[in-house]
Amino acid sequence: MSNKAVELLNLPIAITDSILNRKDVFPSPPWVVEILIKNANITPGCLCLEPSAGTGNLALELQNLGAIVEVIEPIPELQLVLTLQNLLAIGSDFLTTPNLDCKYDRIIQNPPFSLQISHTIKAYKCLKPGGRLVSLCSSSPWQHNRNLDKYFRNWLKTVGAQTTDLPYGLFVNSVRYTDVDCHLIIIEKAN
Repeated sequence: MSNKAVELLNLPIAITDSILNRKDVFPSPPWVVEILIKNANITPGCLCLEPSAGTGNLALELQNLGAIVEVIEPIPELQLVLTLQNLLAIGSDFLTTPNLDCKYDRIIQNPPFSLQISHTIKAYKCLKPGGRLVSLCSSSPWQHNRNLDKYFRNWLKTVGAQTTDLPYGLFVNSVRYTDVDCHLIIIEKAN
């Protein structure tokens, strides 16, 4: 990654290529943040979680809209970046962080695609009744028929999820390139 790409992130400290080139590190570019936020129905004072916060792009926008934001991030250097941006890091592993069930009004996520199914199911459990989950997801669960993919598609129907194909190339012109096709998942947890 070039120095110019790192500068585009506008972070309080320099993040090296070795961090940004790790598996599943794809910082949300502004246009992805906009899609997720637009569908989240954020209200001032609502409690939000970003479970794999990366460089904080999404969490900072939630905070700018008046939400109370908690973040989780596994990479120590990125935890520092989040803390320096006045974000409250509450853990380093979303799947094992305790005491999150039925806690959040909104969960907005661009999860690691290798863990997207487990992250999405856990995020749903962390919502309060009436809460909303807005998640980016690769198209992989719709392209394959492994047992886990079939289970996930069925689970999405069971919880009344809305899924939408997103335009091609969401990350083609971002700081970290990938041409993975993506879906948007929106779930309202029943009262």
